[in-house]
Amino acid sequence: MRLFGIAAGAGLRKLPRMTTASPPVEENAASRSFSLMIFVLLILVWGLLWPFMKIAVAEMSVLSFRAISSVLAAITMLIVTRIAGHSLRVPRDHWVPLIIAGLFNVGAWLYLSAVGVTMIEAGRASLIAYTMPVWAFLMGIPLLGEKITRWRVLGLVLAMAGLAVLMGDEAKRLGEAPFGALVMVAASLCFAFGTVWQKYNTWRVPHLTVMSWQMVVGAAPITVLAIPDLLVLQPVSWQATAATLYAGLIAQVFGVAAYLWLVKRLPVKTASLSVMLVPLVGLGSSAILLGESLGLPELLATGLILGAIATVFPKDTPRTR
Repeated sequence: MRLFGIAAGAGLRKLPRMTTASPPVEENAASRSFSLMIFVLLILVWGLLWPFMKIAVAEMSVLSFRAISSVLAAITMLIVTRIAGHSLRVPRDHWVPLIIAGLFNVGAWLYLSAVGVTMIEAGRASLIAYTMPVWAFLMGIPLLGEKITRWRVLGLVLAMAGLAVLMGDEAKRLGEAPFGALVMVAASLCFAFGTVWQKYNTWRVPHLTVMSWQMVVGAAPITVLAIPDLLVLQPVSWQATAATLYAGLIAQVFGVAAYLWLVKRLPVKTASLSVMLVPLVGLGSSAILLGESLGLPELLATGLILGAIATVFPKDTPRTR
């Protein structure tokens, strides 16, 4: 789940101080088909996480769920990084920016998003979560020197309109302030800051190494806070167990590996489409698996938020001969 922040970050202008991504790898037809299959699997994996997360937190505390899944993800990522041939050593001057990125990009995001899912429908939570690219752009103005354009102002307006639709409908249905939606906005803001902060800093180690240690940093405070809950954790159903394993081993670990693999083989803009398609899967799968509502407010908010995300992506520029 952590890696959709990287996809959103693709919409932020890279400065000369940042390490540039590798150019897409030349592929034949069979390789392109395989890349497309991985791309589709990635969207499905990230989208299905939202209803699965709802299933897990219905039977265990948010802290227990996130502690177990994030520790599994962190350990697995460390192993994957070593198998890939990368060192886990990090320069001393990397630790402060790495800890800040891990706390926001992983720790705060994982905790707040799980809390939000307990308060509002999973499909709506996924929609609000994916307003993150818009907030990342706004934070990128002072940190990355992002330019304010008419497209991006339009994106902000569309995102705020989409949030207003969801929050207004929540308040109308529940008869109280939409606290769940506000928690999801806070989660999205934390993830946005973590993404921008990651782009702001120059990393002199492999990306897998950075991601692995961010997962460790983010999992550490959640695990410490979860100790009282874990000590009294009761047996849960196989569905909740499977959802927890899915969140840690599939959504996070596969998401990291698959996305990093895709960005080397597909244009960044193509890979970044996952940011727009995942909430559609999240909304649809939540309606099918959990019986959540899928009416006019959800459809209207979906259109507005997807439109907002589209304005953040870099526009294609004509090639010079």
